[in-house]
Amino acid sequence: MRAQIEEAGLRNGGDHRSFRAALLKLGLPRNAKPEQITLVRAALPEVFEDARLALGGLIKPVISGSDVCKKAAIDPSELAALREAGLVEHFMVVKTTRTVAQYDEAFVDELARRKRGSERVSRLEQDLGVPRYASEQIACTGDVAREDHPAITFLDPVLRLVSEDVGRFIDDLEQGSEGGAPAGAIPLGTAMRRIGGRLKPWAAVLGAMRRGDLPYWISGVGRFNRRAHVRLEDLEQFLDCTFHEEAWPDFPFSSEITQVDTMDLLNLDQPAVRRLAETGDLKFRPSGVALVTERQQVLELANAWMSTSEIALMFRIDVRSVRGVMLKAPRIARHIAGWDRAACVEFAESRLEV
Repeated sequence: MRAQIEEAGLRNGGDHRSFRAALLKLGLPRNAKPEQITLVRAALPEVFEDARLALGGLIKPVISGSDVCKKAAIDPSELAALREAGLVEHFMVVKTTRTVAQYDEAFVDELARRKRGSERVSRLEQDLGVPRYASEQIACTGDVAREDHPAITFLDPVLRLVSEDVGRFIDDLEQGSEGGAPAGAIPLGTAMRRIGGRLKPWAAVLGAMRRGDLPYWISGVGRFNRRAHVRLEDLEQFLDCTFHEEAWPDFPFSSEITQVDTMDLLNLDQPAVRRLAETGDLKFRPSGVALVTERQQVLELANAWMSTSEIALMFRIDVRSVRGVMLKAPRIARHIAGWDRAACVEFAESRLEV
């Protein structure tokens, strides 16, 4: 009997209200004999229980809204937003004078599993000491999987990564040679200042380190970008490496950049970035606990100017000697962000010719 009714429910086309009403009539004293009432209620006890779980259980396992919130660790307002956006499988059931929602239990279990198994990108950035755009590169190239469940990304627009992949990626990088760094090896974060004028190819560099194609040595304390040491000559293979975001048209790259990540992109310290804000070259605004600006503005500055630290690494000189060297150049324009990039490159090439 139950199997036949379940099949009828699937054929019903979603008119749950009339279907349940018809089932109720089969087991009510005013409509049936005692023998029939006993049989129907024994076969379909859930029809005569609380309407929250009544009809759905005949067609597929369902749970109430409160159980969804417990399983998926979300609050009722978030669940309501998902329902209104059509991002959670559910149907409505009438209970006396009100209508309540029931939710597909299998769908909720999968949502909860993926939510528990993912995390915001901040751990990867904090452990490695890399900017947000570096994490985006790592995610879109597949080195670490992005969690893209529609309900999860709707509730939390911040980039989320699969936790197991994040842990594996960090652990792999921690396998570098310990101690004994050769003379001239410098922290990765410092060495990456040799690259400027564009988004740095962080994913390519870290990927090469992970594969063993870029030698590095781990020593000291702090974030990975300070403990991992590399030789500048080994990093030169990435000077012409460019990350092309257009190759991943469906990936949600950030259009904004924080003040901290701006320092990475421009190879500048915080006081210089603040001066750029004071002069109006960059316009920051509050976003949560951070200050952000349009990334395109920062990229335009990076393309136009070469910072003192980048010049020092280019010429392999102490940063304090840069001003003296640049005074020998034929009128290279200077800015808070550094010196004219095109002129600096031309000047460097002329020095090599000599």
